Amino acid sequence: MAPRLASPLPPWHQTVSPALAALVRALAHMAEGRGWRARLVGGFVRDWLLGRPSLDLDLVFEGRHGAWTAPVLAREAQRRFGGRVHLHRAFGTAVWHLPSAVAIARTLHTPHRAEAPWPDHLDLVTARRERYPQPAALPQVQPGSLLSDLYRRDFTINAMAIDLAHGDALIDPFGGREDLAQGWLRVLHPASFRDDPTRLFRGARYLVRYQLQWEPETQALIPSGVTYIPRLSGDRVRHELDRILDEPTPGPVIGRLGTDGVAHAVHPALPTDADAQQRVAHLRALDATRMAEWGLPERTRRAVGYALWWLPLSDAALTGLCQRLACPKALRTTVHAAAELWRTRARWATLRPGALALHLDQYPRPAVAALALAASPPLRATLDRYLRHDRDLKPLLTGHDLRALGLKPGPRFGELLRALRMAQIEGHVRTRDDALAWLQSQIPDFPSRKNTRPQ
Repeated sequence: MAPRLASPLPPWHQTVSPALAALVRALAHMAEGRGWRARLVGGFVRDWLLGRPSLDLDLVFEGRHGAWTAPVLAREAQRRFGGRVHLHRAFGTAVWHLPSAVAIARTLHTPHRAEAPWPDHLDLVTARRERYPQPAALPQVQPGSLLSDLYRRDFTINAMAIDLAHGDALIDPFGGREDLAQGWLRVLHPASFRDDPTRLFRGARYLVRYQLQWEPETQALIPSGVTYIPRLSGDRVRHELDRILDEPTPGPVIGRLGTDGVAHAVHPALPTDADAQQRVAHLRALDATRMAEWGLPERTRRAVGYALWWLPLSDAALTGLCQRLACPKALRTTVHAAAELWRTRARWATLRPGALALHLDQYPRPAVAALALAASPPLRATLDRYLRHDRDLKPLLTGHDLRALGLKPGPRFGELLRALRMAQIEGHVRTRDDALAWLQSQIPDFPSRKNTRPQ
């Protein structure tokens, strides 16, 4: 079903907070002061036409005489407003990590709504043209016109702009608005997938997110475009898969990779079947609250997603995938551990709580989290308790305590502490005095010092 364009279409500045609209206007005014022109481009314009709220603000600055405009504007904005700037000089772009909305509103003397969403950064881009020296290579770029900048983009729906200097007019030279209305996803030229095969991954996301279909001539280009995917570096492919896992519904996007032949071109072991899609759908349950309860840093969410996606794969398949995608060590460890837990779950799922905890302690927390999301309800409840409570249960005694109590270090230390952890998890030992009494029961010649407090 084709997406419906917003009707009536509100002015773009009414879809963001007053402080953010004022900041964009200020940047445009700064550009005009240098004889440059500023436009909002890309994803924000697309989502604005669809009536979807968006903080994906990219500003393109068109200068004169081959000037790299964006880095200059970024530094000027940093001096005036604060924040941090990360420059990509080779591409004439900058990421401006913004100060708080309150600080911006105070500087610009504009209202601020505390509840209004606020982006953590803005992308500032020099209008440029690109040349691909060979298929799938990173482009060579030069300053260019707005038209050349829009033409270098992936799809017509992302090749539109709002002219901030001329009444916020919509600039749509390639028919992106009509393609949105018709429900088409269309590339801008026949060499698009050859130049940059990552567009096939992004296309899969847009098809699902906006309920689009490939425009027929674009669809005819896919088989030849897929042949260039092996030329992409592992980092570039993994970055695209990361963004798929960040989608609200990654399962259908993964299915689309299979339909278009993209997944097989990445690696024959990359699963796209219905079971893989269903497993990855569990990632929706891993919201910020549950991550905090399970002790998972936000940076580990994608690792949990990969573990869910690749759960039934063999070690050989996982090794091949991780090599192809240049996976960092932590990700490799997580997916292998999760797959091992999945294969052996019949052996450990019925262990008593204490023994189960000792077994799971050997595995990375994100791997256990993946099992907790994918498992059947009874096992899910068991793993949930482990992650919420048992994994981080503070021990009543430590090795330091044992030494202070007169016990000599050795292999027996570890055995005693593990056994004490099991007893504590299962509720047989609840206090420090209980732990000392338990030690006395385990070691016949242990001194009767139940109330001793190691120093």
